[in-house]
Amino acid sequence: IGFSIGMERLFMALGDSAAEKSRENIVYFAPVYGDDEYYKKENNPWAIMNQAVYELAQHGIKPVLGVHSLKMDNHLKLAIKIRAKYMVIFGAEELKNGEWTFKDMDNKSQEKIKHGHLFSRIKKVAV
Repeated sequence: IGFSIGMERLFMALGDSAAEKSRENIVYFAPVYGDDEYYKKENNPWAIMNQAVYELAQHGIKPVLGVHSLKMDNHLKLAIKIRAKYMVIFGAEELKNGEWTFKDMDNKSQEKIKHGHLFSRIKKVAV
């Protein structure tokens, strides 16, 4: 017989303030592009995403990477399930334009931001 503790049970045990504090540090990355973009040598989406993930992790923000083969509605469900504060959408159009679609999960707003400005945007929202 094994014992496991789910995130929901842990948050309930710790109380709402702990859940909210933990939630503030979660950014879900939703890659929504086809295999043709995935295998590119230049402008490789995973290399670009990994650079952003590294920068966020250096500042104590927990990045969670979705799988590129999921549909957008499944990415959204996962972001909600893990209680992500922000969602970063990265598709073929964003790749071409050198930007992210940044979604605030609380107020459901979204905007385009350039690569390299993700951390400063999250920091701006958090203040």
